[in-house]
Amino acid sequence: MEILNLSSNYINGFIPLELSYLNNLQTLVLDHNKFTGQIPLWVSSFNDLAVLSLKNNSLFGSLPSSISSSENLRVLAMADNHLFGEIPSLQNLTNLQILDLKNNYFGPSFPVLHHKVVTVDIRNNSFKSSVPNELNSYFQLEKLDISINELIGPFPPSLFSLPSINYIDISGNKLTGKLFQNTSCNAHLVLVNLSSNLLTGELPACLRENVEEGAVSYDGNCLSGEEGNQKPLSFCHNEALAVEVSPQKLRHKERKAMAVLVSSLVGGIVGLAVIVGLSLWVFQRRNRRAAVKGPSTRLITEKLSTVNTVKLISDASKILSLSSLFDLSS
Repeated sequence: MEILNLSSNYINGFIPLELSYLNNLQTLVLDHNKFTGQIPLWVSSFNDLAVLSLKNNSLFGSLPSSISSSENLRVLAMADNHLFGEIPSLQNLTNLQILDLKNNYFGPSFPVLHHKVVTVDIRNNSFKSSVPNELNSYFQLEKLDISINELIGPFPPSLFSLPSINYIDISGNKLTGKLFQNTSCNAHLVLVNLSSNLLTGELPACLRENVEEGAVSYDGNCLSGEEGNQKPLSFCHNEALAVEVSPQKLRHKERKAMAVLVSSLVGGIVGLAVIVGLSLWVFQRRNRRAAVKGPSTRLITEKLSTVNTVKLISDASKILSLSSLFDLSS
């Protein structure tokens, strides 16, 4: 058997293990049923599997990492389930054309895909990262729906002019960036939804002509000169500062925290060395005073501390050098 389609039934329970014995399976479609449980690991064991569609069930858990080895996969559809967690890298799936993961809980990182993908639909999930720059090289991309997530960072307007693009929906995120009136667009765009983001600038002229037809939406941004529900420019600037932390700032914070930690260690070691040194000095002074009192005084030999004060100070110097190195790198 090469094709198995059991969609639109009332089948419940786990996906049967017996299906794993269909070694020549190329298409497995179990959409619109009541399957529960996790996605079986054996779904990626079919060498010729091209279509795997499990949409609209009650599956939970994560997407098996072994799916990244299904090199012949063309359609991966897991929409409308209760799936969550990171998406394993799909970059090696050079034949993948359709990725449909909408209405789940996947995230937070944006999926890593091969540039030949045609449809990317990750609507209504838990993605919280930025939109990768690699999307600019997806020259076969026709549909991009990343709406209703928590994506941050700049939205690349160059996506409007991808050679195959006809559908873009980025609404319901916290994407930033400035749009320009002279931005170019693909003439075959049939829908563009930019609503409820933090975009500034002006709506591109190539999109304006389709606004009246309902093919372009942009409410809930901070675009200038536009009618409708546009927020003040200051709102988008403040929100962008609140949600967007660049990798450079993160690295700077990490270096600063490390420098503080090193400084604290240095202070602790130097302080310990001073305390030990003072204790030894007080102890030796008392011994000398006891010796001056005369031969009748019994001399008590104490076992001195084994703490090496010179080594402590040496270690402190090394850590001070390390702290200086962190300050220079920041």
